[in-house]
Amino acid sequence: MLLTVFQSRANHKIKNLNYTFTVNNYVEKDTPKVKLPYPISDYNDYSTQPNTRLDFNLPANIETDIRYNPSTGMYDIYQKIGANYYRYPTSMTLEEYMAYNRKKAMNDYFQEKIEEDSQSSQDLIPPLKVGGDGFNMLFGSDEISIRPQGSAELQFGVNISRYDN
Repeated sequence: MLLTVFQSRANHKIKNLNYTFTVNNYVEKDTPKVKLPYPISDYNDYSTQPNTRLDFNLPANIETDIRYNPSTGMYDIYQKIGANYYRYPTSMTLEEYMAYNRKKAMNDYFQEKIEEDSQSSQDLIPPLKVGGDGFNMLFGSDEISIRPQGSAELQFGVNISRYDN
């Protein structure tokens, strides 16, 4: 019984792959080849996302849901836009999921450190609080934020005099 379910799922996936392969072959014959200086590629399997210099993150409206499937022992990945599936569901083994989770945790950690660093460098001069209701009524706030903009130029010079007597 369980084998029949797996065979029907496999046949369904093979049909989808054959259809995708047929459509891709037709598109490749019809579309001229363009060599990009920074190639952008799409992925069919979530665990093998390309890591190129110009790829952007997924938009915020694409929801990625990873669920463990105890009947297969694999992690199923679903990507949706609203209630509609964006891609066909894919799956990862435990090892692939652990590698994905480790990489995601490291990226999140370093992204958090970068944001902390950029936030601390933006607050060079703390905001100044001015007492009194008149200032608040006139300007809409009792806080003065100083944000330096522009550039600074430094010039160094040395005058040396040496006398040998």
